[in-house]
Amino acid sequence: MKKSDFIAELRFQATEKGGRKEYVTSGYRPHIEFENYPEYLTSGQQTYIGTDFVLPGETVFAKIEILSTKYFTKRLYINMKFKFSEGSHTIGYGTIIKINNKSLMTDPNINQASINLNFIHQILWTAYNQILDKITIKLFLNFKS
Repeated sequence: MKKSDFIAELRFQATEKGGRKEYVTSGYRPHIEFENYPEYLTSGQQTYIGTDFVLPGETVFAKIEILSTKYFTKRLYINMKFKFSEGSHTIGYGTIIKINNKSLMTDPNINQASINLNFIHQILWTAYNQILDKITIKLFLNFKS
């Protein structure tokens, strides 16, 4: 097993709040969705620190090893929030407290909005729609004359 990518505090939802009905053991690999990048799901193996299993409703610290690290190069930061889930069912929430894989860490001097994929996607989508509107107007005017 490679060195963990980061260490996080994990808060598992209680069963009555929609969390799991059963405990999970170290090695559990739910989907992870980082707060800035909901369109990029990854899977993260959780290795719990100081315990072998976690009950619904508990909070623990864990080493996390994510798949597809190349998509998150220079995009993670301390105190970054994420949720972890089984399919569309959210199991809990996490906060990054230490980044071990330095290639994933953002430059602390960079504004998060500048690397936020949602923000960039929104700008590109807006530009695309503006161009499409101009083309549509030109086509309409040419068709009309």
